[in-house]
Amino acid sequence: MSKRKILNIVLFVVFVLSVFSLGFFIGIGKNISSSLVNSSGNVDITKVLNLYGKSRSDKVDFNQYWDIWNKIKKNMNSINWRNGTCPIKAPISLMLNISR
Repeated sequence: MSKRKILNIVLFVVFVLSVFSLGFFIGIGKNISSSLVNSSGNVDITKVLNLYGKSRSDKVDFNQYWDIWNKIKKNMNSINWRNGTCPIKAPISLMLNISR
């Protein structure tokens, strides 16, 4: 192996280890447990429940999901399974009858 190739490999390994270490130490700095503990050192359940509530949304709309689901279901019934047509290999645009 040439010296240049060895240098490139060493630099790559150092880069990967540096990125991993940076992510690791940033993760240590974001200690979520300190924000959930009260002054006596016990976990405050109201802080836990508030954290859970902040990460959830009531504004989820499944209409688009069900529209696509119904189109796929309708087109799956119209596939001729005896001639070897496999819907998994077919492009989604064909299954949904989307014209370009």
